[in-house]
Amino acid sequence: MADIDCIMFDLSEVLMDGIKNLADAIETALKEKGFSADNLNEQITADLLKAKDDVEFGLVSLFVGKSSEKDFFSNFLRLGDYPLLVEDMMKLTRENFKEYEHSRALLEKLKSQGYPLALLSDHAREWIEYIEPKSSFMEFFDQRVYSFDSGHVKKEPKAFEYALKKAGAAAEKTLFIDDLQPNLEVAKEAGIINVLHYTGYDDLVKAFAELGIRGF
Repeated sequence: MADIDCIMFDLSEVLMDGIKNLADAIETALKEKGFSADNLNEQITADLLKAKDDVEFGLVSLFVGKSSEKDFFSNFLRLGDYPLLVEDMMKLTRENFKEYEHSRALLEKLKSQGYPLALLSDHAREWIEYIEPKSSFMEFFDQRVYSFDSGHVKKEPKAFEYALKKAGAAAEKTLFIDDLQPNLEVAKEAGIINVLHYTGYDDLVKAFAELGIRGF
């Protein structure tokens, strides 16, 4: 059994949908406007990847607060000359942010067992300002840390070091949960030896039981 004093969660694709399926929503919106192209979804996906990786207006720049959501979407729309407005993209993105049915009950149970809970997420400030007031589970976190707070994303050990300090948690007694394996490897670099790759709720509950997490 692991010696766990703090449980730290990623947000998107662990507790709620992020922008993973945004290409499908964009495709539907474009078709409604009569825009068609061969392999449209593939084109949208490719352009989203280009926009995400852009040095000046990509996701890293957005997540650490150096650029804005409007910058990011303007750049994406230019890539494909898509007949959508930035405001359309903002709306589609927010409609995509849906929390998972299990999230509130899971966090409430952990909290009832006395675990300090922390959130560490690479996210845009504009999106979090929309998500937090609508969330049913944010209240269970003792500390919420975002990339725009620290100025670092999770591909940098400093993001984890900052979050651990804010949470007052010892790295060796913290459990970190993320859906992206590379983030778990960086967490280990920061001294977090207990990590879980999130692949689904049932697998998470099973892993909690194996680790000896109280209540599971």
